[in-house]
Amino acid sequence: MPRVSVVILFHDEVDYLDGAVESVALQGGGDYEIVLVDGGATPACLALARKLCMADPGRRRIVQHPARATIGVSALRSFGLAEARGEFLAFLDADDVWLPGKMAAQVALLDAHADAVMVYGRTQMWFSWREAATQADFCYDLGVEPDRIVAGAEAMALLVRNEAQTPTTCNAMMRASAVAAVGGCEARFPGMFDDQVLFAKLYTRGPVYVSGALWARYRQRETSLSHVADHLAVARERVRFLGWLADWLRQVRWTDEAVARLLRAERRKARGNVARLLLKRLWGR
Repeated sequence: MPRVSVVILFHDEVDYLDGAVESVALQGGGDYEIVLVDGGATPACLALARKLCMADPGRRRIVQHPARATIGVSALRSFGLAEARGEFLAFLDADDVWLPGKMAAQVALLDAHADAVMVYGRTQMWFSWREAATQADFCYDLGVEPDRIVAGAEAMALLVRNEAQTPTTCNAMMRASAVAAVGGCEARFPGMFDDQVLFAKLYTRGPVYVSGALWARYRQRETSLSHVADHLAVARERVRFLGWLADWLRQVRWTDEAVARLLRAERRKARGNVARLLLKRLWGR
């Protein structure tokens, strides 16, 4: 049984997938597995994934859902998690990379803090992978004092405010037991906010460790989902996410009055933002 399972979804990232897999292999040590989840991959990308698995068949394997091209990111991640065998779980998108030392540092922190359900650190917004990049790489502020345990309520408030970097799929490492306890991902969020849904659910199970270390690079490219989605679609999905979160907190009887007040305020702001964007679209501005 590997200590860490790394779940990588792939579709058409034929130019990047080998870099993602290699960034895991370069972590050092052998107590891990890579579960490559076929998200309806192009023939070229699937061929590359098979080649990468053949290079280390004891630690790399491909899993394929029968409806892989149609079920959405959350369902595919859940499928990958169900296939994972590790004590700890980590995601890595096929066009992102881990930085050296991430895996060992995060495992050590989870071992040292038995109450933490997750650990994450800084993620670099990575533009410089492209030689012609016009924007410099940067990291968002973490929003909390790093290198410490952060209570679930404090982490939840940070997520709801959406003003700082919260966990990213290419950075966080989670306890498999905690992910199972909250039921994993939510298929009703097929493309946007699927990661925030899972992290919010984990916050109701316990605290997290937030590190100031830089552990991952999030490749910025125009064809990724976050770039393709328009502002109105994102705003509407945020309204749906905050509504889901209010329902989830009631369902699990997770009560924190400060978070409840903040959530009500953010839901009002989110609905107002949708109305503003609708008016802008109506008037062609």
